[in-house]
Amino acid sequence: LLTVTGVQTCALPISLQDFFRQGSSPQFDLVVLDGDRGALAQAIRHGVTALPYFRVEPRELSDFAQAERDLRERALRGEARFVLLLPPGLTARHDKALAEATPQMLASKAAKPGIDVVLVTDPALRSDHRVLASSALAGLLSSIEMQRVYARLSRTTFDPEAFGEKSTERGWLRIRERESDRSEEHTSE
Repeated sequence: LLTVTGVQTCALPISLQDFFRQGSSPQFDLVVLDGDRGALAQAIRHGVTALPYFRVEPRELSDFAQAERDLRERALRGEARFVLLLPPGLTARHDKALAEATPQMLASKAAKPGIDVVLVTDPALRSDHRVLASSALAGLLSSIEMQRVYARLSRTTFDPEAFGEKSTERGWLRIRERESDRSEEHTSE
């Protein structure tokens, strides 16, 4: 459901080996513009700060559209290397898609309609830097989405109340307590 868009894709150049020979990961400045402020955007903001590739600069805003235009211009002038745009309504759209999806749809590897998270890049950046940043962010989005899908599947699959049933039992497997009876003991050979 979540995709990173706006990044030029290409084969990973051999020059990326330079990063691994140096023994440390490159670090890039990343401006995060959060117009959503929802749970999903918060998870993404938290996740990018944990990635070793980025020095994150959160950006406060009063007008997302104007801030987006300003940051795109900064990227074009080379003043911002990477800008991650988390648009208004991101969490709501993702929550709606999860709520409307059947468990079979969630578990399927079939393509799902995308909800874009845009990565704006400085056009002067090396392509291997763009690929590294895009790949790291795509992995992060995939991880966050899997957590959210798992939570949704768990609520649907293991919560009888999700199907309108009231029950104190959770799930199919449960512990049945029974006092030991020597006649029921089994020995393994």
